[in-house]
Amino acid sequence: MDQQIVISSLLEKYASGSITEGEQKELADRLQSVDEPIFIKLMEQYQLTVLQSGEYRQPDSGLYERIRKRIYELEAETRPPVKMVWWWAAASILLVITAAYLWFKPATQKEQVLVKQVPAGNDILPGGDKAILTLADGTTIVLDSAANGSLAQQGNMSIEKLADGQIVYRPVESNAGEVLMNTMSTPRGGQYQLTLPDGTKVWLNAASSITYPNVFVEGQRKVKIKGEVYLEVKKNTGKPFIVDVDGRSSIEVLGTIFNINSYPDEAGIKTTLIEGSVRVSGDGQKAVLNPGQQAISQGTGQPFRIVNHPDLEQVLAWKNGYFNFQDLSFPEVARQLERWYSIEVVYEAKVPDIQFKGDMDRGVSLSDIIGLFKDWGLKARIEGRKLIIE
Repeated sequence: MDQQIVISSLLEKYASGSITEGEQKELADRLQSVDEPIFIKLMEQYQLTVLQSGEYRQPDSGLYERIRKRIYELEAETRPPVKMVWWWAAASILLVITAAYLWFKPATQKEQVLVKQVPAGNDILPGGDKAILTLADGTTIVLDSAANGSLAQQGNMSIEKLADGQIVYRPVESNAGEVLMNTMSTPRGGQYQLTLPDGTKVWLNAASSITYPNVFVEGQRKVKIKGEVYLEVKKNTGKPFIVDVDGRSSIEVLGTIFNINSYPDEAGIKTTLIEGSVRVSGDGQKAVLNPGQQAISQGTGQPFRIVNHPDLEQVLAWKNGYFNFQDLSFPEVARQLERWYSIEVVYEAKVPDIQFKGDMDRGVSLSDIIGLFKDWGLKARIEGRKLIIE
């Protein structure tokens, strides 16, 4: 039987909820193998079927991830002049699937079905790759608008912007061997990636910063951070890597992968180890973490609280391009929205008593999130850069 007919039949079963586990796996495999025009046509058919039914079901996470991967793989390939038309179609399809994948649960109610509504009024776009690089002499470079190539020279290091937007440091022949401090900072609504002079890779979440030297000398590598930062530290047994977390905590590593969340409006500093080993210290306390552990500071004079099995998908969701709202309260979700959309959440009445479930792509606009709020009886509106919860 023709592949397109088979996929159409499976999509209809999926939309109606009558698909079996085996058929669902077959659908995911077939969708991942079809070419771009057929893929778009099939997904538009699925979108129309779901919209006509008036309901969204929670898709299987495996199918969702494979569809999202398929869209991004196709978009990343070289396209003819109609590329923007393709991306618009793919993005709209992904939004439909994404909306289906996210569902909410009030703390005192059972899970319910989401009904998609078209939001109206003002809208605010999501954040993106935005950052400012401040050099030792005070010069600032707006990285998102800077051209690719060499940006500046700091001592014997050339600062370059690659085609993918990443900032790297490359050694150059120079008599200037002095140590110069640089700072990369992201605004609310921004994120950025950096490779330090020693090869350590850094990802900055919104409203975050890292201060570092143009070259690491002597017996250690030391940086200072604020906000949320993910690091893949280049191993160097002769030079430990020291992270000063906003003057409130210190982390020492040799070569490892970890995430630090130190936003001042969150409950303590969270250091989550993905790979390797780190020693966390602060307020006279010390703790050594093993992979899969998280240390949470609890205030002056209080011992670290060690979480043995934190939700790593949730910890790293921002770095991987999506929100993970699993089991989060409304205020916890609101703080993420404030940083990513550069807004202020204002409550006209009481704070909603809602427990969130699932995850959602960070590429959707704020009105799409408001539309989902409305499906649960929550009224919200946008006024300037404020999200008003009525």
